[in-house]
Amino acid sequence: MFPWLIFSLWFATNPTGAQQLGGGGGAPIVAAINHLGAGRNEQAAALANQLLQHRSTALLGSGLKGIALARMGRQSDALPWLRVSSGLSIVENQGGRKAYADALRSVGEGRQAWQVRSSLAAPGVGPMRRLRAMLDGIEDLLSEEATIDAIDLGSLAIALAPGSAAAHAHYAAALLAADEREEAEFHQWLSARLTAMNLPQQLLNEARIAMAYGDVVGAEVAWERARELRPNSATVAAGHAAWLRSQGNIDDSWATLNRDPFRRMQDESIVEQRIRTLLSMDPNQAREEAERFERLFPTQEMGF
Repeated sequence: MFPWLIFSLWFATNPTGAQQLGGGGGAPIVAAINHLGAGRNEQAAALANQLLQHRSTALLGSGLKGIALARMGRQSDALPWLRVSSGLSIVENQGGRKAYADALRSVGEGRQAWQVRSSLAAPGVGPMRRLRAMLDGIEDLLSEEATIDAIDLGSLAIALAPGSAAAHAHYAAALLAADEREEAEFHQWLSARLTAMNLPQQLLNEARIAMAYGDVVGAEVAWERARELRPNSATVAAGHAAWLRSQGNIDDSWATLNRDPFRRMQDESIVEQRIRTLLSMDPNQAREEAERFERLFPTQEMGF
């Protein structure tokens, strides 16, 4: 939806806010939304801070700031802003619910992420949007090792879109997590038959299948191809770094984790892998990173 139309609808349904903003006062809203749409997240966050100064626009400012922070990799910082603005229509139209769910997954709350996201997969939602939410939900659930629920959701995704290569790839990922390799490999094969394109989830599955068979070369090739497709994916970077470390390649593992955007990313899987790799390099720096983990994810325990 165009920013000017979104704002017009908000303006029409918020007469008090309209009066307090006055002539031209809505410009920061439109500008912030435009910045988000163009990927200028720092500028969007700065304008959202202006909106927070006025009672009539504070809730909207909270949502836009949360979206901007989440897209900057500051998921832990984003959560309070996204939580308080959850359900506000103009924020939802800018992807606020997805940003909220993605941020929850990043801080280790995968089940809660799916609870937030599940309304996007409800009957009545457009089929493509519904499918995308289901696939993201599988990733939410797998992030907390809720494999049975992930498999159930994968079954629903395939029932909704049996011809979707992405649905079969995500279902295969859930099956792999449950160590149901034979069925996983069938759906991985079917996914490849349904598209000539390489999908990120297909490549992640390829890497994990190769790892299960002890195919070092195949795993490394798949990880590298996944990184090419999704250079800023925390899931890909964390998985690849763990694989490199398992092969004794500590330097490349650290290089993967210590580049932008992962160096300061507030993602539980990234920070945990940074600690694990640093333990083999610099125990003092590993301790500092562990303290950062505790600050960012106070409700989570380190998995080692």
